[in-house]
Amino acid sequence: MALQYYIAGRSACFAYSMPVAGNLLHHAVEMVLKHLLAEKGVTESELHYKFRHDLKKLWRTTKHALADASLTTYDPVIRIIARMYDVRYPRRSYSFQMSIRKEPTRPPTGSAAKGLRHYHLSLEEADELMTALLTRSTTTEWISGRLASGDAKSQYLRENFHSFI
Repeated sequence: MALQYYIAGRSACFAYSMPVAGNLLHHAVEMVLKHLLAEKGVTESELHYKFRHDLKKLWRTTKHALADASLTTYDPVIRIIARMYDVRYPRRSYSFQMSIRKEPTRPPTGSAAKGLRHYHLSLEEADELMTALLTRSTTTEWISGRLASGDAKSQYLRENFHSFI
């Protein structure tokens, strides 16, 4: 499911469905982290009740379980993607921006932006993170096989500088 959410999130980004893209990418990261923890022996019950949809908690536990200090590089991306869950339950108005490449965040300004919660996500950063996670949980052959149908492979490869197939 992680790969399907990831491809759907990338597709939504190119369709300018910004809040949906962020939410789908949140689910993709959540699913791959839960997969990695399940491989380390975390039970389905723990994954459901202890972690729920808390990416930050899943991330801390996954980094510890994998004992891979290089994963700390992705802490800022996890913090950004974790916020995407909030969009599901908007308590107040928000603005949402998504960029294809890494670029500085420019929150909206002016009186119309006052009080808005601002969300920004870089697809390139999400691609880097997903590649780092997927390469720890599967093989190139498995990914290629799952991308063989329909439009999935082209959606995966589209402007993806971090593809591993």
